[in-house]
Amino acid sequence: MTLIEFVLTDAEGGTLLRISESGFDRLPPARRKEAYAAEEGGWAAQCGLVKKYLALHPNL
Repeated sequence: MTLIEFVLTDAEGGTLLRISESGFDRLPPARRKEAYAAEEGGWAAQCGLVKKYLALHPNL
């Protein structure tokens, strides 16, 4: 029910990855706060995995 966007842009010294998630306003109000809190922690973990992957593959 939400939309996740991964946007890569050129940045000084490399590439910037922007991850955004929208659509929480379309969730039922009773579910919205819980869904947002669950996703927030998950994205922090995913960003950590991306960072780890890039450290192992510095030429990407």
